[in-house]
Amino acid sequence: MENQVENEGADALKLNYKGGKGFLTEDQRDEILFYLRMQPHYSVEELRDYIEYHYDVVYHSKQSYYDLLKEGRQSWHQTQAANPNRDEAQVLQKREEIKQKTGRASGRHRVG
Repeated sequence: MENQVENEGADALKLNYKGGKGFLTEDQRDEILFYLRMQPHYSVEELRDYIEYHYDVVYHSKQSYYDLLKEGRQSWHQTQAANPNRDEAQVLQKREEIKQKTGRASGRHRVG
C-alpha cells in the first residue's frame, strides 16, 4: 500500500466501492408487487416472512416493507379483514351516543 500511495498519490487511498445494490432484483420486486395486488390484505409480518422464504432477504428496517405494501396497494392498517363479530346495530347506537355527548359537551347542536 505504501508503494502504491507513493506511485499514485492520494488517489490510491480511494476505495473502489461502487455502492451496494438493493436486496431484491427489479424482477423479484415486480413479482412481489404483483403478488401483493392479488391479496385482499397483508401484514408487514406476513410480507417479511414471504420475502425471507421465497427470496432469502430480510430488511433491517420495517420501512422497506411499508414501502412495498404501499406500492402493492396494500396498507399495513388494513391487515385484518372485516370484523366478523361486528354488530351493525351496536355500531350505529354507539355512534349516536357519541354524537349526543359531543353535541351537548360543546354546546352545539346539529340542525338539519
